[in-house]
Amino acid sequence: MRGSASPQSVCFNRSSGSAAVVGGLVRTMGLASTMTSSVFVLSPRPPKPAVSSPDPVEQERWRLVSQAIPRPAFLLAPGEKLFSHNFEIDSESVLHARFGPSDLAKTRAGVRIEFMLLNSDTQLTIATLPLSNAQENADVREFRLSLRHVPKGSWCLSVAVTTESSDRSEYSGVALYDLAIGPQHQMEQILAKAFDDLRRQNENLHIQHVAELSRSSPRPVPPAAPVDATEMLDDEEPEDEAPARPPARPKPLDGEGALNFSMRLLSSKLRVTAPAFGPRFQQKSQSRRLNILTFGTTTGEVEIDLLLHQCELLHAARPPRLTLTGPNADLLSFVTDQLPAGWPVTIQAADSGRLVLPSASFDLAICVSAVHRIFELESLWRTVRDALRPNGELWLIGSHIGPSGFCLDPEAYSYADALFRTLPESHRRNAMTGQVDKHLPNGNLAEATYDGIRTDEIETTLGRFFFPLEVFRRNCLLWRLLGPAYGSNFDLSRPRDLAAVDRLVEKEIQFFLAGGRPSELHGIYRPIC
Repeated sequence: MRGSASPQSVCFNRSSGSAAVVGGLVRTMGLASTMTSSVFVLSPRPPKPAVSSPDPVEQERWRLVSQAIPRPAFLLAPGEKLFSHNFEIDSESVLHARFGPSDLAKTRAGVRIEFMLLNSDTQLTIATLPLSNAQENADVREFRLSLRHVPKGSWCLSVAVTTESSDRSEYSGVALYDLAIGPQHQMEQILAKAFDDLRRQNENLHIQHVAELSRSSPRPVPPAAPVDATEMLDDEEPEDEAPARPPARPKPLDGEGALNFSMRLLSSKLRVTAPAFGPRFQQKSQSRRLNILTFGTTTGEVEIDLLLHQCELLHAARPPRLTLTGPNADLLSFVTDQLPAGWPVTIQAADSGRLVLPSASFDLAICVSAVHRIFELESLWRTVRDALRPNGELWLIGSHIGPSGFCLDPEAYSYADALFRTLPESHRRNAMTGQVDKHLPNGNLAEATYDGIRTDEIETTLGRFFFPLEVFRRNCLLWRLLGPAYGSNFDLSRPRDLAAVDRLVEKEIQFFLAGGRPSELHGIYRPIC
């Protein structure tokens, strides 16, 4: 008869950080110690979990396993158990786990992963799941389970890998990609913090790359018309008395990329208007010398174009006071070099979620396409709200919103992928890989970076601190179909490619009008006092 292999057990003393093998059932030590944390999260950062193993050889615990998840997973072999430190459970607590096989070459059938909660006199089995599910054709499984039924108090989490045979060598182990217990409303933040060091390393590499490009490439001379995100900074507001006329169909500019042109074409066809940031700037500048804050600033192109152009129109003898904040001091210095001599500028290099700003000091706070990289949204909105004067405004220009990690939701992906597969191979060649893609990629960039880390929560968190005056949303699919991976495949001087872009814009509009979810936000907001 084949029985379940019984792993050797260990108990972890949180107060001393020690573990002791006791065999058979788990007897915990030191669980009565004072514990105030309501969170446990598996992370490469300390404190490390204790692991019991029948194999005396030290195992490599963190390893890259899945190409779809570009960060390390914690590995548990058959017969091993993981034990967390102690944490408090209450009615809001949930268990979140994401796992898969650690070795695709070995069998998964018969491997189970068991989640238990332990305290000084109780052990509760929370869930026992097979590593392989015949109904799911996926290498990664995920679940979130409420712990409302668990008595409040201090607990330890145990995760065990068991098999149907005592010969464990033929079975795959388990790769734990995410494992956390904490309040439901904080879970996304908890999971993101688990790999904070890795994300910050990748963020720094990205920022350094942007800084190098900025220093090595001369800033292009802006076109005669002020740039926006193109129409967003128009000089004049439409007159109420003038009859509505359809805008002229735009033509590609010299050297213009497919995505930028598609945005101008989209704006000419949509029956909605974006906030007119330029005229609003002029209106606010008439009554006082403005004190302006920018945050998340990198190259600063849109911000500087807006300020220089509007100040030129106003013939401003005294330019606004400017406080530039962003993650990289070199980039901020590069931005200040683009300003005329004599502009009053203050620089603060800091994460946008950790800014230190004077209260009630700014007339405008401007962020251009950066909120999607900010993790500590609540802290950011609170700080910016408190830093604005009573009639001050927050301007978000080109903020990415929608599913986290720059993913498309299932409905949008199904539509976009079907559209992508109608394109010729010449338009489906991926600039990142050099390969022709059969399907549109939909990877989650937030797995190992801060790109899109909380894009699905930008508007919900914003609404707790600001109310909207003007909001404009667009761009459900074009950013993915004509973005950096594929945009260079379209030569706008060729009629065929120009017609292809036009067709994609028409399909974008059809999807948007049918209720598709936009990914690009432009808005003007006022603080909630």
